[in-house]
Amino acid sequence: MTLKEQLMQEIEKAPDSLVEEVLNFLLCHKSKHNPETSETIALDSVEEQLQAMANDPDIQAELAVINEEFRTTV
Repeated sequence: MTLKEQLMQEIEKAPDSLVEEVLNFLLCHKSKHNPETSETIALDSVEEQLQAMANDPDIQAELAVINEEFRTTV
C-alpha cells in the first residue's frame, strides 16, 4: 500500500474536524512551496484552528490513536 493510499484510508476513518485540519495543513504547506497557485490562508485563522484542535477531545483522542499506530509500525 502506498503512502497516499494509507493517508486516504486514515482520512476516511477520521472525523470531519480532523480532516479539515489536515486539509488546512496541506494547503498551507503547498502555499509555501508554490505561492502562485495556492490559496492564501490567514495566519490568524491557522492559529485559531490550532487552538481549537488543542482543546478538542475528539481530535486529541484521534491523535493518540495515530501516534500509537505509528509507534507500532516503525
